[in-house]
Amino acid sequence: MTLHLLASRLGIATSYTGAWGEQVHVTDATLIAVCAAMGIPTETPQWIAAAHHALDAQDAAEILAPVVVAWDGRIDVDAVLARVLDRTTVTLTDEDGTDRTALLHTAAPLPYGYHSLTAGPDTALVISAPRRLPAPERRGVCVFAPLYALRPAEPVRGPDLRELDELVTWAAAHGATGVLTLPLLASFLDPPAEPSPYAPASRAMWNDLYAVVDRPAVDTRGATIDYDALAAASEAGLAATAAALDQDPFAAGAFLRYLATHPDVGHYARFRAAGEQHGRDWRHWPAALRDGTIAATDVDPTRVHRHAVGQWLVQTQLEELAARARARDVVLGLDLAVGCHRDSFDVWAHQDEFATGCSVGAPPDTFFPGGQVWGFPPPHPVAARRSGYRDLRAALAHHLRVASLLRIDHVLGLRRLFWVPDGAPAAAGTYVFTPLDEQLAVVCLEAHRAGATVVGENLGLVPPEIDAALTEHGLLGMTVAYGALEDPAGAGRPLTAPAGDVAMFGTHDMATFAGFVAATDCADRVALGLGDPADARAQAARRHTAIAAAATARGVPATAAGLYGVLAAELAASPAPWVTIALEDLWDEREPHNVPGTSTERPNWRRRAAHPLTDLPPGVEDRFGRIIVARGVAEQPADRPS
Repeated sequence: MTLHLLASRLGIATSYTGAWGEQVHVTDATLIAVCAAMGIPTETPQWIAAAHHALDAQDAAEILAPVVVAWDGRIDVDAVLARVLDRTTVTLTDEDGTDRTALLHTAAPLPYGYHSLTAGPDTALVISAPRRLPAPERRGVCVFAPLYALRPAEPVRGPDLRELDELVTWAAAHGATGVLTLPLLASFLDPPAEPSPYAPASRAMWNDLYAVVDRPAVDTRGATIDYDALAAASEAGLAATAAALDQDPFAAGAFLRYLATHPDVGHYARFRAAGEQHGRDWRHWPAALRDGTIAATDVDPTRVHRHAVGQWLVQTQLEELAARARARDVVLGLDLAVGCHRDSFDVWAHQDEFATGCSVGAPPDTFFPGGQVWGFPPPHPVAARRSGYRDLRAALAHHLRVASLLRIDHVLGLRRLFWVPDGAPAAAGTYVFTPLDEQLAVVCLEAHRAGATVVGENLGLVPPEIDAALTEHGLLGMTVAYGALEDPAGAGRPLTAPAGDVAMFGTHDMATFAGFVAATDCADRVALGLGDPADARAQAARRHTAIAAAATARGVPATAAGLYGVLAAELAASPAPWVTIALEDLWDEREPHNVPGTSTERPNWRRRAAHPLTDLPPGVEDRFGRIIVARGVAEQPADRPS
């Protein structure tokens, strides 16, 4: 009974293939730390044997697995019930309590949904889901912009959902069929603000900073957002709106109906009210408030009301926005963050479903030789499974109530996450595996119910089984064109992307197109000391060579202005069902929204767009129009003259 065997039983990798193809052997210290984070007692000399014994006892007692997948509604009954001696005790019920036990003895499929299978003392969650999501009905162009960056036409208010609505209107008027933005999830914006959309205060609650309410004026003319001022103005507007709600009986009734169908909102509102009273880190709250429950008498009811109203306003306004988008034949695309802030509501409310003592991150690679530590706790794989993937289900359902296109950040996380023990460098981490099939079934079921398209962010070190699973289940992957543009050997080949991917130049974590062409991201890495400066300079030199060759092959200047139009047209003509165009690339913006590996060194998640939609630079609309035309030409039959 060895440590390595124990790690394997727990899904902890004892070695993995690194970014350079080398085999990385995980230290015993890391394995022990990850075991401890998963709740295995490691204090006694015989702890490994004791852990094996506990797992053996658990395996012997388990009649049913906690989760059963029924692709296309079909259960492998013999396999699932192999350890059930008396099958007369087996019952199957669906979500509304209907007895479906008879279906276990026929060839008929189960209806899609979450069912309960009970045998003796064990109950399993049965996820009945379509094996494959349908392909998008048409090919389109999606305009991307972070909502926080969109400038209001009036320079006295911060961005809210009106700006997203205006982007939808602009997209529809110019031939686009989709709008995509960064996560709109709840954040900790009280000082000190943590505005990263990828460190939310919950993955199933909205950021009420974006609620449309009357609020005091703020100066939004600067290049970056003053979140302290913006959050204060938003708070004043939300508090006033909440206080006046009872004066409108129709609105008050709608709010009460919302609370009745969204019971977690009241729980979340009490959590935020407690945080205002006792501080952001709930681990330092009074003992009675730390266990994931708060009584109504423990917090200020006025503040609870205000936070609940904030959620209702954003939900209602997003639903109305999504309806207007559909009426304009525009798809609303949202982004689901891979995790949540360590102080988040999700972690506090379901503490046993998150591992303590480790953080999610990434192993060393060419861009970050030291690796990355992202700071949020990983989901506990055993507890998450026994909960029926409650957190994932809630997060997906939350987004898909309004989004018809959903991007899942770091889709690799459905199979494995890189755990880094607290206090250790990223290089001291290792992967922990989770059941991919079960979580993909949740994704497919929730997307089917919403009639939505799902995109998995499958960039970086992604094992082949992830791409294979995306293809098998009808989820789209991503093609980033920067990789092809950095290859001098492919200078004369048109940019393209396959029919199973969403195509784009880069992501929010990469340089803008103009910044990429000028290699400002490489220069920034040197200035910030991220990685080996020689590697960054060498990459910049290779890129300049490749960009020059690509420009020569196309007969255009080797500049962003010269290259963008022709390359965007090539990408638009690809078989990809969606091509995503960053709004700011249309005017050759150089500054990125986020520089990975930095926090205060750069104004991450704070930069405003240089221009409002009502006053775009000359040529922007023509440039976008040529992309739309190229997309349309690609849809003509092959034998039609172009």
